[in-house]
Amino acid sequence: MKTVPVIWGLIVLVGFAATWWAEAAGSVTAAQAWIAWSIILFVLTWAVGKSMKSDKNSQTTWMVLMVFALIMGLVIAGTAMSGPAWVPLSWLASLWLLSLAAAKWTTMGGKDSTMGAIAILWAFSALFVGGWGANYWLITGLVLGLPAILHGLMEK
Repeated sequence: MKTVPVIWGLIVLVGFAATWWAEAAGSVTAAQAWIAWSIILFVLTWAVGKSMKSDKNSQTTWMVLMVFALIMGLVIAGTAMSGPAWVPLSWLASLWLLSLAAAKWTTMGGKDSTMGAIAILWAFSALFVGGWGANYWLITGLVLGLPAILHGLMEK
């Protein structure tokens, strides 16, 4: 078992479910939640990227994609805090799914078919976030967290 993906997956799974509940209860707005989650996901994935010591090109690719997603998340959610959002904020779930899928796909180097399958799942799921409606927090948490947990549990 690899603990890092399991912990990463649990944080995302539980955190996105809690965010769904908090937004439904009116405790936070989607913009506030996305500012927090952009930072949380960036920190979580930055830690994963820093552990990629074997291949500097993969590490650089991973880091650039995560910085891009962080900046876009903060800009879009930040502007939504001061006025109407230019895009539905659920779009940020698609952005993170695509960014993480691209990072995982480019850094796997053809070595791990499970990581490739997870990357394809994330990229494919990003296409349907708009159709998930108010439940996009729950479904994104499941799509991001559950495969990471299972992959971590199956690894030796």
